[in-house]
Amino acid sequence: MKNWISLLLIVFGVMPCARGGEIIFEPNIEYASPDNQHLQLNMARPKEAAGAMPAIVCIHGGGFRAGNRTGWDARCKEFAARGYLAVTIEYRLSPKFQFPAAVHDSKSAVRWLRINASKYHIDPERIGAIGDSAGGHLVQFLAVTDAVKEFEGEENPGASSRIACVVNYYGPSDFTKSYGKSVDAAEVLPLFLGGDLEHERQRHIHASPLNWVTPNAAPTLLIHGTEDKYVAYEQAAWMHDRLKAAGVEVQFLTLQGAGHGFKGEDAQRAAAAAQEFFDKHLMNVEAKAEAPHQPMKGVRIAAAQPKSRLIDWHVKDVDEVLKGVDQSLSELEGLIDRAAAEHCDAIALPEDTLGLGTWEAGNVGMAKEVLPRAVKMMLERFGAAAAKHQMYLVCCNDFVESIACRFSKRTTWAAWGC
Repeated sequence: MKNWISLLLIVFGVMPCARGGEIIFEPNIEYASPDNQHLQLNMARPKEAAGAMPAIVCIHGGGFRAGNRTGWDARCKEFAARGYLAVTIEYRLSPKFQFPAAVHDSKSAVRWLRINASKYHIDPERIGAIGDSAGGHLVQFLAVTDAVKEFEGEENPGASSRIACVVNYYGPSDFTKSYGKSVDAAEVLPLFLGGDLEHERQRHIHASPLNWVTPNAAPTLLIHGTEDKYVAYEQAAWMHDRLKAAGVEVQFLTLQGAGHGFKGEDAQRAAAAAQEFFDKHLMNVEAKAEAPHQPMKGVRIAAAQPKSRLIDWHVKDVDEVLKGVDQSLSELEGLIDRAAAEHCDAIALPEDTLGLGTWEAGNVGMAKEVLPRAVKMMLERFGAAAAKHQMYLVCCNDFVESIACRFSKRTTWAAWGC
């Protein structure tokens, strides 16, 4: 008997240009060596570049004293799959290296991208940045201190550190108001700034991005949770108000009840907002400047429903079951060909795409052996069909019991990797 049913939604598709295509991941690239530190970055980029690409600099958090660039590797790969070149950088940490060393390193990384624009097919006018916590502070500093000489540093001279836009995940904006509102400010900030507020007030003021806002600041997306115990929510509110007062484009996403370090649905909402913001400012620069409204192109969607292709639950031979799956897939491939001939952009296949729903209900024990092989057949054949016709395929399958969750996750990952 079915204890639960999980619905697996798989979308196959071949995106134009670089989006959705293969990516290249290159770790451990040295981008600067201040104080003989040999700072490195990890880079993800599309394998096939259709012209100059926008770039995103990712900067990790860790209270300016810890953290690792690898924490942003996965997001860099996601950006690359959408047509961006993305790098995640390391920077000098406190207490050995105090402010503004980390700012110098962040700007140096931006300059490195511009210096290497030809080599990596980067559009130097479309470079953005994203960071969390201490990294959020550093990207905000990039946004508000363009061409401020004292923050530029000496590495990678001859190029601009100007940034086109930034996404700030819960980064502090005013260090003078962090004490008493953060569980670790009294421990972290003296290491970064050379003393506490009483002894180094001027450095706290100097290191606060809130105090550097001008009308020339880069467009900014602020994302902050209302229950953040490390960087108070009001820090983002102050930055939002200051940027808005200066006439700078700013968006503010409040995540009710979220703490420091987003999880689950909060992480998904933040990631979606960041992607939309970058797509607007970096991926569609020319389109954004166009005044006339462009009408949406119509999309043709076909729905497939074969006459009869369900596999009888009495079949107990694995090879016979898979033979039935093969026949089901062949019938659906014929419908996909017909939809393509009618110039459809997508086709929605039946709910029980494999035709195993009835059979599975009576053969739970054999499902562990059959389902992975059947799913593999479906991925390979429908992935090829999607590539052949340059169209999307939407498939649904009901899997049951504990093995269902495992197969569902594997299949979803594989489908998006096509």
